[in-house]
Amino acid sequence: QGMGTFSLAPQAGKSYFMECYNKEVINKRFQLPAALNQGHTLSYLQKGDLIYLSKHHTENVNPSETYYLLAHTRGVVCHFDVWNPKRPYVLFSTKTLPTGIIQFILFDSQMNALSERLVFCKNQQPAVLNVKTNKSRYVLRDQVAIQLELTDLQGAPLKGSMSVAVTDDKDI
Repeated sequence: QGMGTFSLAPQAGKSYFMECYNKEVINKRFQLPAALNQGHTLSYLQKGDLIYLSKHHTENVNPSETYYLLAHTRGVVCHFDVWNPKRPYVLFSTKTLPTGIIQFILFDSQMNALSERLVFCKNQQPAVLNVKTNKSRYVLRDQVAIQLELTDLQGAPLKGSMSVAVTDDKDI
């Protein structure tokens, strides 16, 4: 369904690639960036309403250096603090985070970005989308006008930025 995860611990000096294919067995091969001699990664695990964010690093990283963690959604900061080196992870409750994509960024003591992890947080009740078209039937190349209405479960209008993508089911 276009989604997936994998873990990789690359070794410096080696090259890696990713190969993807669809049900028509059309293959695409992507060269991955070269592994660095020194680096950091962020990983997360979600269990119920809790997000466990972990920091990992190569063996030659100074563990006593100060690191900072920033979390924001749509430019609004929801967390900024020093990473506690005595804890293997930082724990977040999805109930206190905004709904949407949360960008977690790990910084060093000079505020250089070292790693980033995007996490989707879904903590609110689903919205109701009503779609109305200007016609009930269309002919080929007919212009289509649609009206979208987004409300909460009680029917109150919701605000937000939205986008629409139209594709042919045969192409996907």
